[in-house]
Amino acid sequence: MLTTHTHARRRRRSRTVGLSLPELLMGTAAGLAVAAAAASVTGAQLAATQRIHLALEVDQQLRTGAELVARDLRRSAFWWHAGQDASPGTPNPYAGWQLLVSGGAPGATGLEVARAHPSRTEDDWLGADETHGFRLRGGVLEIQLGRGNWQAVTDPRRLRVTQLVLRALEEPACPAGLAVRSLQIELQAHAVVDPSVQRRWRSWVRLRNEVPAACGSDPSALGTNP
Repeated sequence: MLTTHTHARRRRRSRTVGLSLPELLMGTAAGLAVAAAAASVTGAQLAATQRIHLALEVDQQLRTGAELVARDLRRSAFWWHAGQDASPGTPNPYAGWQLLVSGGAPGATGLEVARAHPSRTEDDWLGADETHGFRLRGGVLEIQLGRGNWQAVTDPRRLRVTQLVLRALEEPACPAGLAVRSLQIELQAHAVVDPSVQRRWRSWVRLRNEVPAACGSDPSALGTNP
């Protein structure tokens, strides 16, 4: 037969084993709070990682577009008959450059240049397929490969180009009587999925092929678009 003392000892032992309901609820609440904090930190890290990837993508597209445009511009005004091969008094038919202006937008939206066809006999005449350039249209940077043949350089599904700034400078190099031409290209864009991810790219391009210029004239900027 169990004594009263034995019953009391068992009751005390039973009270020390396990958790009471309030203790269990408090522990569950603390665990949920820790899990919520961990989830919040993980979400913030994922968002930061996504922004980094978007920023890298925007920067890469701008860099690629600017370098492609710069490479094309450096070859402008190329002429097979330049120098001693040119007939006396024959002007370089590819020397001109022209700002492209959209009727609905202030300032320049692009630049058009020309160069001789690399694999065709020189005829000293500017053909449609010898016209090149670039422009900003509808948030997309485009490059011209022959008159009217515009190709997108940036992906409108991922990137929106919001600004194109052109600063073109033509400086006479006397006494040679040639103009040294350079062009500053500045692009600004943001990611389509997150407009807060913005990047700006700026570069100066010196055109390799000089063109005739009048000595004694002041350097003049060809144009700038705000």
